[in-house]
Amino acid sequence: MTNTKTAAGAQRSAEAALEKAHEVLARLEQEHAAAVARQAALAKSREKLALAGHSGSAADKRALDDATNEAARIHLQVENLAFAIRGANDEVAAASQAVERAELQAKSTIALEQMAELRRAGNECAEALDTFLARYDHIYELSDRIRRVDPRFRWPRDEIFEGAVRRALMASLAAQGRRLNPDPLIVAPSQRRTLREILQHFVNELEASLTIASGGVPKAVAPRVEPDDEPPPVDYIEGEEFLDDPPMTAAAE
Repeated sequence: MTNTKTAAGAQRSAEAALEKAHEVLARLEQEHAAAVARQAALAKSREKLALAGHSGSAADKRALDDATNEAARIHLQVENLAFAIRGANDEVAAASQAVERAELQAKSTIALEQMAELRRAGNECAEALDTFLARYDHIYELSDRIRRVDPRFRWPRDEIFEGAVRRALMASLAAQGRRLNPDPLIVAPSQRRTLREILQHFVNELEASLTIASGGVPKAVAPRVEPDDEPPPVDYIEGEEFLDDPPMTAAAE
């Protein structure tokens, strides 16, 4: 796996190669433009020398021959420079792709350094949820005890209480700019249903993709296996209030 310093060095090398490729292309384009201009000038010169070269003195003939030979040489030079420019464009394209790969590798390497903290944050979140669930379950235990003392003691039905808690959780998430989808998507493999399993799954997949992008070899990831059954949908209780129990009287039966 590439470290940050090595990835940054590779990115600088790729950028330097791209800059050099652009410089070569620019020089070849300048030489090609000069050769084309020289070719046009020789064409005009040959046009002026043509009649005398074919009907005049030996000196006139030599002048035309010299211009013709130079024009042939320049014509080949223009073709060769055009071929060279085509190759230089290919080099620029390849160097540009190398820079993109190096940039992605450098960014992926930086992101990989956050994996340990991300995994730790996920574990802390799962532990906090475990603590919440234990205390949430304790509420049910206490409410059951109270209702056993006297059934007239006012406490909502379980589904009413659960709906109120669910709405409170959604409101708390919304206050932080987050949301809890009332119809959550099942992400394969959907047998991962605990928060700890889900977070581990997403962190592992992210780490694997970043490792590949940074030039490393990812750890083996468990294959995606779809279960036969899906988890039950989330049902919401809307518009319900507490039980309409009669008010508790002073004299208990």
